Amino acid sequence: RTIHLDLESVYVRGLRDIFDLNIFDMGGHELYAAVQLPFFTMSAVYALTVSADRANDSNFYGTVMRFLVTLHTRLPNAIVFLIISKIDLLEGQEQVNAKCSWLYNRVTKTL
Repeated sequence: RTIHLDLESVYVRGLRDIFDLNIFDMGGHELYAAVQLPFFTMSAVYALTVSADRANDSNFYGTVMRFLVTLHTRLPNAIVFLIISKIDLLEGQEQVNAKCSWLYNRVTKTL
């Protein structure tokens, strides 16, 4: 669990170049929303991770849409990967597929 801002640098070797990836983990806490804005750039790729136990309608706006609306306001064409974490807590592939479908469908219907 992230309780503050974590920064990690990862070097990835491609066919011709080495890429320096800076990973900012802000934990999704509402208090961090103000400090996220300076890090929103078109040269970034975003990953929105939703815990499987929070992937439901009652948590949708707080866990998913708050971030996506803030990002879309600043960068309407940003690339975002939607990730369901903690799938090992689910009971079988059917539940995993249901959570993934739920997230995809809710985001595409809302945006």
